[in-house]
Amino acid sequence: MITRTLSIGLLAAALCGGCGGSAVQGDGGVDHAVDHVSQNLLVGTIDASGPVVCITAPLMLVGGQAQCTVVQHLAGDGGVTTTTLQSCDTTGQGPCWALVTSPTTCPGGGLSFAIALDPNAPTPDPKNLSYDYSCALST
Repeated sequence: MITRTLSIGLLAAALCGGCGGSAVQGDGGVDHAVDHVSQNLLVGTIDASGPVVCITAPLMLVGGQAQCTVVQHLAGDGGVTTTTLQSCDTTGQGPCWALVTSPTTCPGGGLSFAIALDPNAPTPDPKNLSYDYSCALST
């Protein structure tokens, strides 16, 4: 079994050289200026051309797993395909998402998303990918 993992934070840094600026610590414990907290949810968009998403807010865990929803948007010749990804803790194989710690990606601490791609599909062009996420916050 072959699993290809796309670390969104590392991908963004590689594609845009760190994106030429620093993200601002926003409300809700996220190192990403456009993410926000809404009704006990941390919501945002991950774009390969944007700043690294480093989540420092306390997330709700059920059975040790963060309660997040991640939706992939893949642009192609036929339009945009939208797919809700399962947690890699649930599926064990891509396409799926995981939250990981990395001092390189999030030097100030926190978690970043890693996406395991579908091993049976061609590797998509990263500029055609974006992800929306929402994670339940611990109360």
